[in-house]
Amino acid sequence: MKRFVNTYGMGMALGYIGVAVAKSLIRRIPFLGRATRPVLDLFPTYLIGPALGAVLTYGLEEGDGDLLAARHKIREGVESFNRRRPELESRAQESARAVADIMSESVGGVKKSVDAMGREVTPVLDKASRRLEGLAREAGLVPQQQRPRQW
Repeated sequence: MKRFVNTYGMGMALGYIGVAVAKSLIRRIPFLGRATRPVLDLFPTYLIGPALGAVLTYGLEEGDGDLLAARHKIREGVESFNRRRPELESRAQESARAVADIMSESVGGVKKSVDAMGREVTPVLDKASRRLEGLAREAGLVPQQQRPRQW
C-alpha cells in the first residue's frame, strides 16, 4: 500500500507540476498565449494535473516502462470505460432519483415534526413558563411587574 501511495502520489505531484509548467509556457508565447487562454482556463491545473499524472503512472506501471505499451493500456482502459458508460450513466441517474426521493421524504418528515412541535410542545412550554413565573413571584424571587420607563 505504501508503495502504491508513493508511486501514484509522486505521479500526481509531477502531473500537477507538468501541467502548470506547460500552461505557463503556452501563456508566455505572445499570440498563442492570448488565443489559448480561454481554452486553458477550462482545464483547471489542480484537477487535470493529478489526474494526468495518475493515468500516466498507471500506464507506465502496466506497460512495464514502455511508453507505447502504456499508451495502448490507457487506450484500452478508456475504451472499456466508454463501453460501460451508458450502464454507468443509467445507474447514476437511478441513484440520483433514489437520493432525491429520500431527501424529499426526510424533508416531509422534518416538516411534520416541526408542525407537531408547534402544535403540541409550544403550548405546554408557555403554560410551564407562566407557572414558573408565578411561583417565582410568590417566592419573592421576581419583582412585581414594573411599568416600562418612558423617555
